[in-house]
Amino acid sequence: MPGKIAVEVAYALPEKQYMQRVTLQEGATVEEAIRASGLLELRT
Repeated sequence: MPGKIAVEVAYALPEKQYMQRVTLQEGATVEEAIRASGLLELRT
């Protein structure tokens, strides 16, 4: 059974930077990390 990993997802604009730490299952994809971080909502 895979373990857990901690990942930091960063999103930067010229005027502001965001960083969110998420915990995912080992083997998770970059897309899963981005979605779990909630940072996509900043673009909508």
